[in-house]
Amino acid sequence: MKSFDAVIVGAGFAGMSAALQIARANHTVCVIDAGLSRSRFSSRLHGIFGFDGDTPHGVIGRARAQLLEYPNVTFMDDSVVNTEGRDGNFSTILKTGQVVHSRKMILAFGVSDVLPNLPGLYERWGKSVLHYSHQQGCEFYDRRLGVLQTSPSSVQKALIVAEWGQVTLFLNGGVAPSPDCLDILAQRGVKVEPSMIEKLEGRGTELSTIVFMNEREVELDALYVLPQTKLNSTAAEMLGCEIEDGLCGPIVKVDEFHLTSVAGVYAVGDITGTSRNATDACTEGIRAGGSLHRALLCGLH
Repeated sequence: MKSFDAVIVGAGFAGMSAALQIARANHTVCVIDAGLSRSRFSSRLHGIFGFDGDTPHGVIGRARAQLLEYPNVTFMDDSVVNTEGRDGNFSTILKTGQVVHSRKMILAFGVSDVLPNLPGLYERWGKSVLHYSHQQGCEFYDRRLGVLQTSPSSVQKALIVAEWGQVTLFLNGGVAPSPDCLDILAQRGVKVEPSMIEKLEGRGTELSTIVFMNEREVELDALYVLPQTKLNSTAAEMLGCEIEDGLCGPIVKVDEFHLTSVAGVYAVGDITGTSRNATDACTEGIRAGGSLHRALLCGLH
């Protein structure tokens, strides 16, 4: 058994940022990571001050190396099997059988995207089938762009992506937007394609063609998708944290300090539904780490 002031479940941008704050506050911290970072599908990071164009693996690798320079930081490449307890005394059992105890916990295990079941889509995810337009849109400026309708928010996504090039909203056999929405789309020059899609084609991870069920084809360079998400771990439920419905899937409810409904347990990153990019995730990690530090010292957030 090992004991720490804090255990962080997840070593993405949010978890790493929290760990750095806690380590520099002279507390012991254990970071447990199952290797499920959402950014692992992206070849490059964009829109992040000082790291524009770097690889996610490279940035996270440097962060881990820097954190390991602190003697009070421990990393465990493992996953959580069970976790329970109360503020000041949490116990976490890992898949390898190890047990770690902590006074506080930060949940940063992230989410996984539940992608539409279209042949050719998964292997292009993060490369030419994209999620965040502000992070990846510039690389496809003035190209042939598309948005796959997966929710009412897809209309808004199409209007935003239209800033980067000619856009087609693919309904994929779904319900057409309201007449008012169609008028707004038309004003932005967005085309609407109602046909059902059979598959995506292109060389390697590149996208070049959308093939419809009626065998008609449309040339395309990038397709934006707003997928549903699922939590990567059941740790929040095990601890009794309140879960609520977010825009794209379940999220962990937190307050302004990123404290969950369970005393001593914080949540940051994609699992809170408030993180939109790596910079947001880092900000949340910093805020939660500072809050945890104050709570350890004097019980104040």
